[in-house]
Amino acid sequence: MMKLSASFFEAAEREAARRWDRAVASELMGLYPAHFAALGAEEETVAVFCRTVRDYAVAYGISGRRESYKLIVIGLARGAHVFHDPRFAPLARRTLGQLDIPADRRGALFCDGMEAWTSATWEGVRLDVLGARLIERIDRHGPLATSRDAVASALHGMVLQSPTIAPPAVRVAFLDAVLAQADGYGLRKPERRLAYAGGALLHGVYWFDDPLMAMLRGAIETARGPHDMRERMGAIYTRLAPPLEAPRES
Repeated sequence: MMKLSASFFEAAEREAARRWDRAVASELMGLYPAHFAALGAEEETVAVFCRTVRDYAVAYGISGRRESYKLIVIGLARGAHVFHDPRFAPLARRTLGQLDIPADRRGALFCDGMEAWTSATWEGVRLDVLGARLIERIDRHGPLATSRDAVASALHGMVLQSPTIAPPAVRVAFLDAVLAQADGYGLRKPERRLAYAGGALLHGVYWFDDPLMAMLRGAIETARGPHDMRERMGAIYTRLAPPLEAPRES
């Protein structure tokens, strides 16, 4: 006879969550095959990414599949750790963090806010174009990016910064955060620090720990020098040319 215990139900729940992560990963890979191919991400890696974002959702009391799926798609565009990004954390607190509001409503408010940010900031510019801008700035400013102000100057204008959506205080907090992260990752050379900070503009904070970003991380960490780093980054961004858009709801 099957023994029904707390550990049994916990194990069953974990297995169901793993199956759901794999199913979502498979669906996303079907929707964006070129994107995942460019990143060198296999289905298991995408499933780990889904679990990472889903764990954040659960921390906000969101466990519904529809809401979780939407947050995973947002994470795909803005990084697995989007909820800790200084650009988006205030929005997460105002929406997902209001636990007295139903979960589906909180999720919808967060998604609406992220859509407003994207419309005001991204302007439909493709990742290959933004990646080329980053590489050009590394080439031109990399050796000189030895201070916080130099990094800020090098990245100025790489992406649109709406004064309403991204006020100066938020930009300062974001840059301070990503430079502290660069220190934590052991990035000492100015070209690599600039590459990480610019990558964070495109892929979010802690992007070195985003399961999908392992290949791009390797292009920075294991490059033989600045030229090799730019070449390897360029090869990845060139393959990221197809636009990444949220799937339409049926």
